[in-house]
Amino acid sequence: METRIRKLREDDLPQIEVIENATQIVPWTNKIFKDCFFAGYPGWVLEREGRVIGFTLISMHGDECHLLNLGVHPRYQRQGFGRQILLHTVESAKQLGALMIYLEVRESNVPAINLYQKMKFSQIGTRKDYYPAPEGREHGLVYALDL
Repeated sequence: METRIRKLREDDLPQIEVIENATQIVPWTNKIFKDCFFAGYPGWVLEREGRVIGFTLISMHGDECHLLNLGVHPRYQRQGFGRQILLHTVESAKQLGALMIYLEVRESNVPAINLYQKMKFSQIGTRKDYYPAPEGREHGLVYALDL
């Protein structure tokens, strides 16, 4: 089955919300996705047989890129799709002039941490109580990739 990566479109938002709701403890709202899209934040989707199975959203500030969100539908996780869309996002950020990419990840999200480490991201800090969690707050680990 063929997969392709293309730019995020407005009509993709309902599909990425489904992925977000299936994968996140405290998912982004419809409003957050719309605000990012209409603010012009770059984003991409990974499509398989016409269906969105993964996505990324970034923001650019000068020569810095912030990976805002990345998600892969649970049915397609652990098959290399997260790596595929992350590689595309890194290359796209370079083309947009990024020299560094930053991201935060929940300290409990071991699969994502493993992916970022395999992609040569380095942990550069911790944001104490950064994420809401079912029982209080959870630390966010800050990672960076020097391009």
